[in-house]
Amino acid sequence: MWKGIETDGLYWTNKKTGEPKEHPAAKRTDALRRDYLKALTMLALRAPVAEPEQVQHETLEEILHG
Repeated sequence: MWKGIETDGLYWTNKKTGEPKEHPAAKRTDALRRDYLKALTMLALRAPVAEPEQVQHETLEEILHG
């Protein structure tokens, strides 16, 4: 699939309408990526939701005097 995308590009143009369309291989690659991440989550090899970054709040005094 990737070789086809590299050769043809991510989009092709409909000859009748001139409208750009996503390459079928690009659509399939995206679906496979979603399925892969879903399987990793089901096997507990990936967190189901990204944890928010913990923000440390420093006082001005701490920042100035290290």
